[in-house]
Amino acid sequence: MFARLAPTASPSRTFPRPVDLVANRYSSNQEVIPTAARELNFRLTVNDNHQFNHNGVMKTVGGVNSDDVKIRVANTGPFVV
Repeated sequence: MFARLAPTASPSRTFPRPVDLVANRYSSNQEVIPTAARELNFRLTVNDNHQFNHNGVMKTVGGVNSDDVKIRVANTGPFVV
């Protein structure tokens, strides 16, 4: 239903993208708003990609963590902007 996007520094994600919402587009080739009641499962994964110089060689020792969230969608149809 929703596309995986390239990493950004933004702490939030809007479904669908705000540019599509303003244009009253609720679906695209990559994202579709659900039209039936269902549960959506999402996983957020964070990687700090920490790097340091060890004797002239760059080493990556970043931490990775993730969390799951479940969202229930009601069968009420999309909203209108």
